[in-house]
Amino acid sequence: MGVMLRVLICVSLLGVVSVTSAQSPPDLRSLPEAQFDVVAIHSNTTDARPTGGLQPGGRLNIRATTVAQLLTFGYSGLLVPERMVGLPDWAHDARFDIVATTAKRPDDGRALFRGLLRQRFQLQSHIEQREVPVYVMTMRVEGRRGAGLRATAIDCDDQAAVDRARAQQKAGEPRPCGGYTKAGEVAMGGASMNLLASMLSTQLGRPVLNRTGLDGRFDMLMTWAPGLVTGADAANDDRAGLFTAVQEQLGIRLQPDRATIDVLVIDHLERPTEN
Repeated sequence: MGVMLRVLICVSLLGVVSVTSAQSPPDLRSLPEAQFDVVAIHSNTTDARPTGGLQPGGRLNIRATTVAQLLTFGYSGLLVPERMVGLPDWAHDARFDIVATTAKRPDDGRALFRGLLRQRFQLQSHIEQREVPVYVMTMRVEGRRGAGLRATAIDCDDQAAVDRARAQQKAGEPRPCGGYTKAGEVAMGGASMNLLASMLSTQLGRPVLNRTGLDGRFDMLMTWAPGLVTGADAANDDRAGLFTAVQEQLGIRLQPDRATIDVLVIDHLERPTEN
């Protein structure tokens, strides 16, 4: 599966991202790292498209990936291109095949990508506060959600309740306390508004701040025409663009703004030694 090309699929590849900050992206200084026990890296000089991902049990098997893509996955939902500064050109161009294993996969698989970058690519970085363009996520009409956004009816911390709900799931409904996102479609159950903000941030390539005032977990269903992001694009198509879909289907408005947030500054990065 070509997961490395479809950033939003990270939600199913690495597990649902849990974001706790209500008003701004999470503090990048507090993110944990984990290391693989064994790592093998080889250069890939073909024109093959990136494929693979983190598999059950903690095995990583990816082909034709770049360092920029590893960073995207290591900070999935937390960093977008405008929050990564100082990457050398080769980090976007040079491709690698990577096979790695660990005896114990952490709850958040992104920690393994962050550890891999430090372990084998000698990544050194620091955090700075910079003002960048953002989108602010607010309710279109206060207190009124769209038809595609409803409060989750089950307790996602009760595994027995989750199992029962999944056994009774009907076609076309979000998977209870799970689900997927892909180009043009979101179907998530038991997700927070912060998770929605993270997914939209990845799709739009710009940080999205959650200021909806909605707490708790929600089931979300939304479709749009991939590529129709701006209102101008959508005006020339009878399908909904992303901004229109968020507003009409979820009852949420996205407004451009600027905000001072953490960015990741790359101080040092090396090509890995092959083995």
